[in-house]
Amino acid sequence: MSWQIATSGLPVRSVSFVLVFIIVVGVGPEPASALDPSSPQVRSMIGRAKTYLESRQAEESRLGGRCLVGAVFMKDGQKNHPLVMEAVEACREASRATDVSYDVYSLGISIMFLVDLDSEEYRSEIQRLLDRLMRIQKDFGGWGYTSGPSVLTGDTSMTQYAVLALWTSHQRGYVRSSEPVQRVAAWLLRTQDPSGAWGYQGRDPGEYTRIEQSEVRHSLAAAGLGSTYMCADMLGMAKSMVGRRGRSSPENSDAELPPALKLVVEESGTKKLAGGRVDPSVLSRAIRDGNTWFEKNFTIKTEEWNYYYLYGLERYKSFRELVEGQEDPDPAWYNAGVEFLASRQAQHGGWEDAQGGNAVSTAFAALFLLRSTKKTISEAGRDYGPGTLAGGRGLPTDLTNVRIRGGKIVPKALGLSAKEVLDVLEDADAEELDKLADNPGHIVLSNDPDDRQKEIQRLGRLVQGGDYQSRRMAVQALARQRDFDLVPLFIYAIGDGDPRVCREAIAALRFVSRKFDGRGLSDDPTFEEKLAVKEDWKQWYLSVRPDAEFLD
Repeated sequence: MSWQIATSGLPVRSVSFVLVFIIVVGVGPEPASALDPSSPQVRSMIGRAKTYLESRQAEESRLGGRCLVGAVFMKDGQKNHPLVMEAVEACREASRATDVSYDVYSLGISIMFLVDLDSEEYRSEIQRLLDRLMRIQKDFGGWGYTSGPSVLTGDTSMTQYAVLALWTSHQRGYVRSSEPVQRVAAWLLRTQDPSGAWGYQGRDPGEYTRIEQSEVRHSLAAAGLGSTYMCADMLGMAKSMVGRRGRSSPENSDAELPPALKLVVEESGTKKLAGGRVDPSVLSRAIRDGNTWFEKNFTIKTEEWNYYYLYGLERYKSFRELVEGQEDPDPAWYNAGVEFLASRQAQHGGWEDAQGGNAVSTAFAALFLLRSTKKTISEAGRDYGPGTLAGGRGLPTDLTNVRIRGGKIVPKALGLSAKEVLDVLEDADAEELDKLADNPGHIVLSNDPDDRQKEIQRLGRLVQGGDYQSRRMAVQALARQRDFDLVPLFIYAIGDGDPRVCREAIAALRFVSRKFDGRGLSDDPTFEEKLAVKEDWKQWYLSVRPDAEFLD
């Protein structure tokens, strides 16, 4: 299939002349700032894509596809969006099924989706899906078709999603054995093409002597290289293989801690699996050659599976940043991807591709724009600084300003204004967020009526789209206002994907209504139970506010 970026009706020769003129003469303004997921142009593209995904014409029935669509809203801060909840229910159904065989794509993507959404609330579903994924790993290490002519080979495309599921769940303590990671890492190294890329169905020579692979292309090179980076990180080989700049060494990091504290593990907060059968020098060479291949052959536009490729490219680039410890503040590959996607976004807001389907292709494009893998890495606690405790979040940078309470590290008072507290809540990566979590009483709103109303509006937006800690604390802060007008917001929060936020919403409703025996939720509420409880509270509110309007 031939692809060509729109050129406003100019013939190709004319466009070439204009481009040469701009390059030589220097005509044309420099971009005002680097593009990123918060840039106005990117936000507009993401917003249009979400509107399309919410439409009937973007319906998707496959488990993996539904999870990809749900992930777009989850990664954009809407964890309790209906499409997220629909994907959750599809995952639950799949985890309970005993007579249905789900493909590797769906298993890998659903595991990643549930872990990213809430690794505790969906623990049983994650474990069942992960067990199923482990059972179909092939003896030689890869994943692939379970029937048909390719049953004896590993599929690089499928394998990348299995490895992504392993990495994501490993960060939350689900994967404790190094065996499946070692096996897939060794298979990836054995099936790398002599050029440094990867092919479709891996031809495995049984040793680390590279042989020519078939159907080598960009999407598979990104799949193989991204997976190799993930394996290197899980096996604890990244540091010795590549070296990390600006990170503290584990040998001297304990010296910075008060006597009562001690670092549990290396900087990620996640125990590394033993490398075992994987030779670090072979792994290092594979990554070096893979990066060289991309430097020589880089492109944004491919002949097929373009949006699937962009999602894989963002994953490869994000894990390269993690392993090498260097983040590019203005990545040229991302800017080029945004430009390409802007030229291909359809009038309805989505991206069209007959190969993957429009809904899935739109999800791939939106996840690229959102830097979704980078978000996953960050949410796993992998960029909180040089020291992390067993809980996974970072140590305070000022270690003299902590105390122990109930076995927890509790920071002293922050001394922040109401506006500064709200700024912290809106920045999920802010260091002060953990301190606020242990000291929610710091969220004291302004005495000025106008400022107070603005602060309540900001808290309301956080309830609907913030990080889980921020959502929980925003509900707590709003409950203290004892404002009947906020009841619809609390009822909305009962449907939150995080059970801790749901419980805070119930507590807020009981506090505001003075109905301390008002209906609550079980420890592990289903989607249907949440709907029923929400309906009960709505009926109560309508009894006192007959003209009430609700958020959903």
